[in-house]
Amino acid sequence: MQEGKLDVREMNCVLGLMKLMRDGEDEQQMGEVRTRKTVFQMAALKEVFKITAHPSKMTKMDLALMIKLPLKAVQIWFQNERSRKENLERSKMQAISKAKSESIDPTRLFDVIMMAVRNNREALENIQRGY
Repeated sequence: MQEGKLDVREMNCVLGLMKLMRDGEDEQQMGEVRTRKTVFQMAALKEVFKITAHPSKMTKMDLALMIKLPLKAVQIWFQNERSRKENLERSKMQAISKAKSESIDPTRLFDVIMMAVRNNREALENIQRGY
C-alpha cells in the first residue's frame, strides 16, 4: 500500500466509524425541508451519477456519509436528477420531431455550392479535371 492512500479494509473501517458517529443524525434532520449542497457535494453526486443513475442503498448511504449529507437528500437528488435527464431527453426528441425541413431554391443551392468550391481550391481543381 502506498503511503497516504487507504486500502479497501481501511476505507471500510473509516466508513464504519463515520456511520457510528452519525448514528441517529438522519432522524433529527427529518424535519428539514431542503438541504443546500456545496460545490464539492454536487460534483461528487454528479460523478456517481455518471457511473450509475441507480446506485444501491449501501452506495447512497456511503456517499451520504462521505459528503456529509443526509441519506434522504442523496436519495432525492438521484430521483430528481433521473427525472431531469428523462425530461431533457424527451424535450430533445420533441424538438427533433417538430423540426421542419427547409427547401432551398435550386439557384441559391447552386450558388452556395459554387461559393464552397471557390473557397476550396482542391475541390475546384478536381471539378476541372472531371472527378
